[in-house]
Amino acid sequence: MEEKWWIFTFGCGQQNAGHYVKFFGTYSDARQQMFDKYGDKWAFQYAEEEFDGNETELKEDEDMLNWLLQQIEKAQDEEDKYYKMNNISRANYWHGRVTAYKECLKFIEYASGKEKENE
Repeated sequence: MEEKWWIFTFGCGQQNAGHYVKFFGTYSDARQQMFDKYGDKWAFQYAEEEFDGNETELKEDEDMLNWLLQQIEKAQDEEDKYYKMNNISRANYWHGRVTAYKECLKFIEYASGKEKENE
């Protein structure tokens, strides 16, 4: 099997939640390195070319948040008060999602210590 960079993510409630690490090697070698370093306290393994760091979901969430903020700005009169308050509540939720995805984009280490070419 081909050697390449593999990305491992951490799940909610785990020590490194919202972060990911990279190991270089075959699928099995990288997976073993991950187990050696973190045990079973991680979530998923991706080939580097498959992993976009949740950027697609982040863009969708940012679009929803921006739309809600526009709706809040449009609410002018007393009749819109309930609608405005409901959208503020929804905007808080989407703001939390956007913040979480941005945190997930953080990179904590090249765990294998091997430098990636052209970086």
